[in-house]
Amino acid sequence: MYDIEYYPSEDNALILDLINEMEGSKKGTDYGNIMLYIEKLSEHGFKMNSKFKRESYKKIDDNLFELRPPKIRIFFTCFNNKFYILQGFYKKTPKLPPNEINKAKRYINDIKKGQIK
Repeated sequence: MYDIEYYPSEDNALILDLINEMEGSKKGTDYGNIMLYIEKLSEHGFKMNSKFKRESYKKIDDNLFELRPPKIRIFFTCFNNKFYILQGFYKKTPKLPPNEINKAKRYINDIKKGQIK
């Protein structure tokens, strides 16, 4: 098992915005997919493409990756042998939104600077 941390903290994780958006709606399958992919990341780490599902994650940039459940993208990074779940959003276009990538890179810098433990 690999350690999973949430940015900026467990109680205030940015991914909660997406999860809360699904609560009370008819998006239970999306919620289930998010939790499944995070669980599989914890279980298999970077081997999840071969152990779970092909293309279940993809490298975006230097140390930025995306989990790829249907219709959703969840950015994560790996630092000091921990996976950090940065943020998630519904993917509505074929390309990733540059503003989402830039936000994720800022979050990675926070983690590297030790602002997030």
